[in-house]
Order: sequence, then structure tokens, then C-alpha cells
Amino acid sequence: MDRTEATLRARAGLLAVSVVTLLPSCAAVGGPQSAGDSGAGTAAFDHGEPEHQVIAILKQAPPSLWRREAAELAGAFALRVVVAWEVPTLESPCVVYEVPRDQSIAEVSEKLQRDHRVQLAQPVNIFRLLQQRYNDTHYDLQHGVQSIKVQEAHRWSTGKGVTVAVVDSSVDTSHPDLEGRVVWMQDLVETAEQDLNDVHGTAIVGVIAAKANNQEGIVGVAPDAQVLALRACWQTASGTGEALCSTYTLVQALDLAIRARAKVVNLSLTGPEDPILARLIGRAIAGGATVVAAVDENGDSGPGFPASLDGVIAVGTADPEGSGEGGIRSDYHAELVAPGIDILTTVPGPGYDFLSGSSLAAAHVSGVAALILERQPGMSPEEIGILIRQTADQAPDPLGSGMEPRTVNACEAVATLVGAGPCS
Repeated sequence: MDRTEATLRARAGLLAVSVVTLLPSCAAVGGPQSAGDSGAGTAAFDHGEPEHQVIAILKQAPPSLWRREAAELAGAFALRVVVAWEVPTLESPCVVYEVPRDQSIAEVSEKLQRDHRVQLAQPVNIFRLLQQRYNDTHYDLQHGVQSIKVQEAHRWSTGKGVTVAVVDSSVDTSHPDLEGRVVWMQDLVETAEQDLNDVHGTAIVGVIAAKANNQEGIVGVAPDAQVLALRACWQTASGTGEALCSTYTLVQALDLAIRARAKVVNLSLTGPEDPILARLIGRAIAGGATVVAAVDENGDSGPGFPASLDGVIAVGTADPEGSGEGGIRSDYHAELVAPGIDILTTVPGPGYDFLSGSSLAAAHVSGVAALILERQPGMSPEEIGILIRQTADQAPDPLGSGMEPRTVNACEAVATLVGAGPCS
């Protein structure tokens, strides 16, 4: 049986088990005590029209003072306060303002930045999740966990006890392959019921932590990891399956991930450079969290934000069964690549589907980071990044970028850590 026939048969078989039902929207459930008061810094709001909003970090002050100053700033610049809250990680209050349509977002941000009451002001940016739904029957069947030797790595580690924060869209925690994997879920978007096409978060968690040896579906890279599902992205009404996030929702999610002491943070998304998010991601890394981000493969230059930040593990897409020169499609914006083409993973309801994109590639590496941390919890994010890169396999560079991309190898990374010798 050739690869194409095997692929088509596999997909035909999936149709029999991938009937899904519309689920209620994710409700916030209790989180770890280390995350602090669930009423502080976790309020969801209608994201409205972020393209007409600015976000400002005010200087530290007692609540009665900074709330008054937030209102004074709104009056001085003809703005409306959308939401104001304290961000414990930044030890400062944040305010989202709505800007009248006849005013320039950039000019308002600059004026706020010059005000003595403001630390930092910027437009509310929009980020998108990096995913492509499967739509081409000629793609070869891609087994991501097999190509990076996850089964061999599981001899020494399954990610047990490691907390992975997935900042993404909603997650179907009732999926048979995900039950018990999500230990805390927080909805920071508060929109209507989950759309059937809002699959991204469920797919990412499946790659990272789908259960093993349960006679059901697939196995995740780190099947015993604990997932914090932080919904910061929402499905658009465009019908294209696109999901977006904003500076505001991502600030909320990252703050929660840091306060919950997540050891790995998965960011399968991209957007414009964002100083406030950069500050929070820096705090996360300084606090010991390994941050993994997907590379923007559609960008004109560079890996995109937040993959471009120092200390972040940026991951592009590799396809060992693909059509690229030398048999591998590797992203020329990334030095580290992982499986991301035609990846079989979980979707809402008791179903599975083939998905593609650097989002899936980043999820593989987040899982590998969890495997490493089970064996050596004290490793720093920098040490983990070095280990993953040094044990990765050399991949061809079909576009001649000179980056010499390397494909992550889960088994080699863990085997090197435990002194087990080469996996081969």
C-alpha cells in the first residue's frame, strides 16, 4: 500500500469517529492557590473593537489614586475606560481605553506615553493563531511523535508533574484523550458558545498532552503533563476559521501563567511587536518558565513576534515526509523546526483531524521541554533551549537561507540528560 492510499484510508477511518457536537463555552474553574485571588487580574470582557483601543501601564499607586488618575486621563484625552485592573506580575495597574474613531491610535498612545502618570502606552495589538486546516488529499500522512522519537523518549520521561500553560483558544476538556490533562481552565474572552470550528486550543493540547495507553486516539509528546488552558483567543465570525487574540487578553493569560508558576508556556500565535507582552514574557523567563513560540511562516522577514524575543524558543515547521528539497520542508525563519504538516491531533468532541502549521510544531517542542523538566526540574529556560538545539537533527535548508535549521529529537534530548547514550 503506497503512502497516498494509506493516508486516504486513515482519513476515511477518522470520519467514522470524528462526529462532533457543539459544546458549551468554557467556564472558568478554580485554579492553583499560587495564582492568587481569582477575582484579581482575571476578569474577562467583551473584546469589542481592539483596533480602536490603547492600553496603558500606569505608575504604581494605591487603588484609590490610580483609579482616579485613569479616569482623569480618559477625560484629558477624550477616551473611554473599557477596563482597568491590576497586573500582579507587573506590580502595576493597566487600563484599556477606547479611542474615538476621529483620533489617531498612534498619536493617542504617544500622548499617553508622555504623561507623568503613565509608564508605558501602546495600541492594543491583534495576534492570530498559526494553523492551517487540512484541505489537500495529496499530503503525505505525517506522524509527528514518531518522527521525533517520542516513544523512545517515554522510556525515561512522560512529563509527569510538569505544568504547561497553553495560551490559546478554548479547549474541549471532555475529549476522551484529554480528560484529566487540563487541571485548570480560565476563559479570558467571555464570548458566546464555542464554535465547532474553534479547534486550535484543543489541537495544541492534544499534541502536547493527549493520554497514552488509554486505547483511544493518539498519544501526546508529554502525556502525563498538567495543562493550564488559558483561553485568550476567539473565533472570528468571518467563516474562515481564523482565531484572534489581543494585547489585553494575552496580558491576562501571561500574568496568570506566571502566577500559577507554569514551567512551560506555549504561544502558538503571532502578531506585531508588543512592548507590554515583551515585558511579561521576559518576567516569565526570568522566573524560570520556558517559553515556546511558533514562527510566523508567512512573514516577509524574521520569525515574527513573540518568537523573535531573546530567551524564547522559536519553532518553525519541518515535514520529514514532505516535498521540500532533500525530503524536508524547513522554515527559513527558524533555527529549530519540528513536525507541523498534516499532524493528527484532537478536535472538539470525540474526534481527530489532520492539521498543519507552525502552531503544531511549537506544541511538539513544548512537550519535549516538559519531558526534560520531569527529569531535571531545576533546569533553566536557557539550559533547556541549549539542550533541545544541541540534540536536534540536522535538517536541509532548501531555501538557502544559511540558518542550518535543526529538527527537534525528543529521544536524544532526554537520553543526553539521563546519560543513556545515543538513541540509535
